[in-house]
Amino acid sequence: MSAPPRRIIAADDHPLMLDALYTVFADQQQFNIVATARSFPEVVAAALATPADLLILDLIGMHVSAVTMVERLRRDAPHLKVVILSSRVDMAPELLRAGAVGYVTKAERSSV
Repeated sequence: MSAPPRRIIAADDHPLMLDALYTVFADQQQFNIVATARSFPEVVAAALATPADLLILDLIGMHVSAVTMVERLRRDAPHLKVVILSSRVDMAPELLRAGAVGYVTKAERSSV
């Protein structure tokens, strides 16, 4: 008997990145994107209204301090694990201290 898929909220202000996340997880039976958000108010609304296990959160374009976002989410939706997906690496230690459980950088893919 297999475990139910992990429910993901994907948050990025760029539609192309949201499409990319859908593509990455489309064939993964253990994951299911259940909501998307393009701003911090949408992130909070989705986190409170949608049963989810994981939030994949971009830092840029959310119009609120990333640390503030993570701290609020940890307070208001403590069941939701937050993983940062960003091109910025300088904030990783601070966001991990604020409660993010992971930090993945957007790196250019090499041509293989």
